[in-house]
Amino acid sequence: MPWNLPLWWQLRRLRRAIEVDCDARVLNAGHDVNRYGETLLEVGQRHSAFLGSVAAMSESKSFLEQRIRIMLSKPKRWWKISAATLAVCPYV
Repeated sequence: MPWNLPLWWQLRRLRRAIEVDCDARVLNAGHDVNRYGETLLEVGQRHSAFLGSVAAMSESKSFLEQRIRIMLSKPKRWWKISAATLAVCPYV
């Protein structure tokens, strides 16, 4: 349904969530963060060569940059407590 903008927005967010989850799984398997990030940059550079006309319409901060920042960031301090609280809270 090309006219359904909320559906396209949800699809975009789902794709991004899947890619971030995939990154986390690769890193949890024991792969080096720096090497994996460099590989993503190399693949991104090759792919962007075919999208020259779209580059002007893209966002200033690419999703690849966001993925790398997420990989390099340290986990939040209270994530376990937050997860436990949400799991214990009854559904209203």
